[in-house]
Amino acid sequence: MTVEISLLISGISVCFAIYFGLRNNKRSDVKEIEQRVRERTETNMKLDNIGKCVAEIKDNISDTKRDLQEVKEKLFLVEQKINKAHYRIDALEKYDKKEVYDANTQTE
Repeated sequence: MTVEISLLISGISVCFAIYFGLRNNKRSDVKEIEQRVRERTETNMKLDNIGKCVAEIKDNISDTKRDLQEVKEKLFLVEQKINKAHYRIDALEKYDKKEVYDANTQTE
């Protein structure tokens, strides 16, 4: 009878060992899964922030391109006005030279 009791106690001990071993294993699995979820959540949040920053940079680049186009258009207009001003100045210089020449020829 003592042998049977000792075998019974050993069997119960083995069952409890297996039960608690599996239970601890499940806990560690749950903790591991929770840790993975936390890490993935952090990674996703960082990626979202990076995506927002990239979108802002794209918007800034688009704004800069528009501003540059406006500056090019204004520069083109200014160059046209400068060319017209040069023609006018050349015409005035020719007119002044002609008047000076006419004045010199009349006084002689």
